[in-house]
This record gives sequence, structure tokens and C-alpha cells, in this order.
Amino acid sequence: MPAEATDALRNGSAFELLSLDPSYLDAEQRPNDFHNWNTLGATPVSRDDRTKIAELLIASVPENPGAIAACFNPRHGIRVVHDNQQFDFVICFECLQIYWYIDDEKQPTILTSGSPLPAFNGILRGASIPLADPA
Repeated sequence: MPAEATDALRNGSAFELLSLDPSYLDAEQRPNDFHNWNTLGATPVSRDDRTKIAELLIASVPENPGAIAACFNPRHGIRVVHDNQQFDFVICFECLQIYWYIDDEKQPTILTSGSPLPAFNGILRGASIPLADPA
């Protein structure tokens, strides 16, 4: 996990978890756009849950042995504000990739594992946020 991403996940002043529709949207179909993915819902994350999901996501990076699938069907997102910058993470646990952005500028893709998925879904369900159908 890049140091900037880790720092933002651990220390940002605002933290929001999003449920995404994995159907890619073009520029004319974006009513609730999160980097061209429709947002099904979002919730601010408590300090305790934030620490939990940040650490799970950070720990998932070295769990990936270099595996990657050809798809990108993200069902989760994180938006963090840190040091007057916006950090967005578009996460596909199906293909084990994270697209991330600093102030809407795309950064190099991060590989992950699927281990954080149950915690992410649990927080979203707890906030009554709908989830996209699983892969």
C-alpha cells in the first residue's frame, strides 16, 4: 500500500464507505457518480469501524501474491479527506484491484485480497445501505 494511501486511511479527517453498482457508467449516465460507478449508498464510518476497515485493507495488500483478474467490477468505495486532499478508493474484491485517486487524479493500481469484504459488507448492512449482487 503506498505511504500516501496508508496515511490517508489511518489519519484522514473524514471517512465514508460506499456501496457501488459494478456496472460501469458512461459520462451521460452518472446520477450518483463515484469515478463512473453509480453509488447505491454511503455512510460515514465511526472511529472504531474506520480503524478496523483501514487496517484490514492495508493488511490485504501483502496478502495478494500478484494475482489479478481481467475484470473490474467494484462494489465498494472509500472517500477520505486528508491534508486538504480527497482520497478515493474504488475497490473490486472480485478481481482484487483498487483504483485510487488523489483529488480525482488516478494513481497506480493497488492489488488486494478479498479478506476485508465481510467487514465492509457488515458496516454497509449495519447502516442499511444496499449492496450490489455478489459476483
